[in-house]
Amino acid sequence: MPTQNTDHREGGRWTWHRLKQALGGRTGAAVASAAQDADALYERGRVAEREHRDAQAIELYGAAAALRPGAAEFHYALAAALKRARRDKAALAEYRAGIARQPDDARIRADVGGLLVGMGRLEEARAELEQARNLSPDLPEAHHNLGLLHHQLGEVDAAIAEIRLASQLAPDNLDIRTTLLFILNYSALHTPAEILAEHRRFGERIVQPVASPRPDPTW
Repeated sequence: MPTQNTDHREGGRWTWHRLKQALGGRTGAAVASAAQDADALYERGRVAEREHRDAQAIELYGAAAALRPGAAEFHYALAAALKRARRDKAALAEYRAGIARQPDDARIRADVGGLLVGMGRLEEARAELEQARNLSPDLPEAHHNLGLLHHQLGEVDAAIAEIRLASQLAPDNLDIRTTLLFILNYSALHTPAEILAEHRRFGERIVQPVASPRPDPTW
């Protein structure tokens, strides 16, 4: 059974004290029991995440991953929580830990590539995103993040081509469509009128009337 000084992860990242805090201050046998149940810790992390208790979610996911380091989904959940907390380096380490156990997960590789683009590590990002695209050619996130990579490299037309493809694969994804509209502004191959037409088509697709028209315009 763990003692008060037992770390839950090599290097002291997930300590008994921090796990006790993540479990709401419980003591003794209750903490010891929960500390041995990785699934329970993971589920508590999901609850904390849904309730926007991000710091607690990070602790719980971290403890779960420490107890069962071979569970890629625990590392991915921790990575996503760390990314939301803008702890990019720590998030990347957890993504890498998950990928080491599940190397053919195209969606995770696309997420890692997007994270690396944001960190400015563009060649690493390219390797991850091309791998994601090879694993799953119809994955919208891989094409979207490749578009972001091309944009960072100043390759505007290549960026537009990738993001337009992503939009075709996921026509209801507003984030992808918004990215396309943004990058179109940098294109020398599209006239202002063409770009405006794209914006109008986007607006017609998503804008809903906030109220029914008045039956009598004199009211």
